[in-house]
Amino acid sequence: MLADVVATGGLGDDIAGLPAVALSPEWFSEKALEIATYAVGSGVHVIFGGVGSPVANSASVTEYMIDGWTERYGGSLRFIKEPHDTVTATLDLLDASRMALKIDTAHERVLFALDRRR
Repeated sequence: MLADVVATGGLGDDIAGLPAVALSPEWFSEKALEIATYAVGSGVHVIFGGVGSPVANSASVTEYMIDGWTERYGGSLRFIKEPHDTVTATLDLLDASRMALKIDTAHERVLFALDRRR
């Protein structure tokens, strides 16, 4: 669906630029991690809640999954235990994408006749 938004045009040139974040209340299997990793490789930010990260003991891997993958693919994989922190991180990611697309401020809407919009 995000690829369709990009293909249709008008809101960014890549999935990584879209204001979208995938959320899961917890990671519950290796398959869920595989799907999330695929989404990150496509440019989507993914946040898992719940019990914590399976790689929490490695600060370098955790940092790479956030900063390294964001730099390389445009998306990141994060594990955030507290629901409030999950909401804050999600809103921060969405706001950053909206600012980059310059859709973070209200603009006067100009309505056109249907034939002018095409």
